[in-house]
Amino acid sequence: MAALEGELVSNAVNIPRVHSEDLAVLEPYLPLCSQLGRLAMALPSAPSVDRIEASYNGNLSAYDTRLLTLAVLNGAFQGRVDENVNFVNAPAIAEERGIRVSESKESESRDYANLVQVAIDADGERIEVGGTTFGPRHVPHLVSIYGQAFNLELAPNLAIFRYTDQPGMIGKVGTLLGKHGVNIASTAVGREPGTDPSDNAGPSRGLAVMVVTVDSPVPPEVIEEILGLDGFQDGRAVVL
Repeated sequence: MAALEGELVSNAVNIPRVHSEDLAVLEPYLPLCSQLGRLAMALPSAPSVDRIEASYNGNLSAYDTRLLTLAVLNGAFQGRVDENVNFVNAPAIAEERGIRVSESKESESRDYANLVQVAIDADGERIEVGGTTFGPRHVPHLVSIYGQAFNLELAPNLAIFRYTDQPGMIGKVGTLLGKHGVNIASTAVGREPGTDPSDNAGPSRGLAVMVVTVDSPVPPEVIEEILGLDGFQDGRAVVL
C-alpha cells in the first residue's frame, strides 16, 4: 500500500509487521501522524532538533504503535532533508542526525477516544502538538498546540501565531491576510487557562494561539508584516 508522500512497503525489514486486524485500526491514523510530525517540526526556533517524541493516548495505546511513529518521522523529515523520505529510511535519517526518537502510551485520554501528541525538543525548546480524527472518514483535527486546546480540521495550508491575549488580534490577522489576497477558510484560538481578556486591571496578559487555515500558502513577507504589529510574538506559515 502507499501512504503519506513516501512509499510504505509492507514487507520492508524496517517496518514492523502488523496483523490485518490491528492495521484496520491504525491505518486511518497514519495521515494524522504524518501531519502532526510535519507541523511540530516546523515550529521550533532552533535549526537543530534533539528529540522527537510520539505519544498515544486512549484506545490506540493497546496496539503496536511503531507504525504510527514511523508516520510521524516520515512527516517530520519531508522536505527537510535531501533524501526522498519514506517509512523505511526515516529512522535512519533520525539516527544520522543524532535525533532521539521515543514513543509513550497511556490508556486514559480525558477528552478524546484517541489522542496523538508529537513533541519536539530543540536546543532547550519544547514544542507539542496534539491531534485526533473525527467521523467515519477519520478526518484529522488539530486539538492542541503550545499547550493550548482548541479544535480545527487540518488543512494543507496553515498560519500559526502567538500573541498577547487582547481584543482585536483576530481582526488584525484577517485584515492583513485579506489585504494580500489570502483567503481564510477557518480559524481557531487557544488561550492560557484562567486568561480573561476583559480584565483590564493590569498590564499582564497571557499568550493566546491562533491557527488559521487558508486557501493558499501565506508568503513569508505577510507573516513578517503581521509580526510587526503590536502584541504578536511569533508566527509561522506551514504547508502540510
